[in-house]
Amino acid sequence: MLQAFTGPIAGLLMLALADDGEKHLSVPRFTIPVSLAPERQADVKEVLLFVSRNKGKSWDLHSRIKPNQDGFPFLATNDGSYWFSVAVIDSKGAMEPRDIYRARVDQKIVVDTSKPELQLDCEQRGHIVHLTWNGQDEHPDLANMRMELQVEGTDAAIPIQIIPGLKGSGHFPLPAN
Repeated sequence: MLQAFTGPIAGLLMLALADDGEKHLSVPRFTIPVSLAPERQADVKEVLLFVSRNKGKSWDLHSRIKPNQDGFPFLATNDGSYWFSVAVIDSKGAMEPRDIYRARVDQKIVVDTSKPELQLDCEQRGHIVHLTWNGQDEHPDLANMRMELQVEGTDAAIPIQIIPGLKGSGHFPLPAN
C-alpha cells in the first residue's frame, strides 16, 4: 500500500507501507523507505522520521535525511512494537503534517529477534493423528502461524488446518501411501 501526503506539498512524498497492521521482523536492522519525485525534491528541505515505542501515545524525532535519500536506516534497540511516521520540512521551513500526533502512522513494525518455543505432542489413533501444542513467544505473529506434515521418505509438506494460537489442538487424517 502506498500513501501520498496531502496539503501544500501534495505529491511530494510517497511511502511504501506494509499494510494497516503490524509487520513482524526477526532482525533489528532495517530501512524505512522514502521516495520523493525527483522534480519535487527542490520543494523539500529535509525528511523527518518519528518513532513511537508506546503505540502512538508519544513520538520522538529519530532522524533526518535529505530529500534525495531513499530511506531511513533504523536499528531497534529492543524487541517490541515500533510505530513510524514521516514528515517533511518544505523550503519555507513548514512541517507537513503539522502535528505528528494527528498524522497517520506510516508503518507499524514488531521486532522479534527471539525464537518461539513450542512443545508439540502427537498421538496416532488409527488413521487419525491428534495434535496438541503449547508455545511461548513474547511477540507472536499468529497471522503467519502454520503447521505442516512431512511424511518420511517424501519431500512434500502437507498443510494442516489449525486455528492459530500459542496453545491449541487439532487432528487430521494420515495421508494415504
